Amino acid sequence: MTDNPRVALVTGATSGIGLAIAQRLTQAGYWVALHSRATSAASLQAAATLAGTHYFQADLLEDGERRELIDQVYAHYGRLDVLVNNAGESSVIPHDDLLAATPDLWHRLYELHVVAPWQLIALSEAYLRAAWRIEGFFS
Repeated sequence: MTDNPRVALVTGATSGIGLAIAQRLTQAGYWVALHSRATSAASLQAAATLAGTHYFQADLLEDGERRELIDQVYAHYGRLDVLVNNAGESSVIPHDDLLAATPDLWHRLYELHVVAPWQLIALSEAYLRAAWRIEGFFS
């Protein structure tokens, strides 16, 4: 790692693709803020084994928790260079029971997959621009 490593926040980072992204970023010298909806043994294990990582819990379905996540990551690391919106979930709806795809289910999926990532981008924008301005990408 460098004296002033870049910082990445990876949502949904304690398993699957998110964990693989976090591992690659740490190998590339980034400090990584690992996120998941619920604290688990896997989330704590990932934070304990990846150098430069710290674990943050937040339910991205909750507006206030999205705001707190960005604030906590910035407070912990003092910068934010990369945001990876990876968190997600799916629901299997039987073909013979289309009514199981209730409006509540659609609202939940939309909130998690569209609204939350957009809000995380908006909340992070100033930090991301500041970090990349230092690197000379923005004037």
